[in-house]
Amino acid sequence: MIISIAIAINLYQQLLRPLKTLMQGVDAIKDRDFNVKFLSTGKHEMDELIGVYNQMMDELRTERTRREQQHFF
Repeated sequence: MIISIAIAINLYQQLLRPLKTLMQGVDAIKDRDFNVKFLSTGKHEMDELIGVYNQMMDELRTERTRREQQHFF
């Protein structure tokens, strides 16, 4: 019984960690902070999401810089 509970808690935490990471990314976007990047976790699915998120943040930062330069001139 104790082993089952330990396994259940471990699985639950493995599901929550990626969701918390994604929520941090959502909060950064809401705050218009395009400098937040995540490191790879070693888990294929999560690393794919992190790669897309990091690429999106790079593109948003580039676009924001481009707009500021156009507005300045």
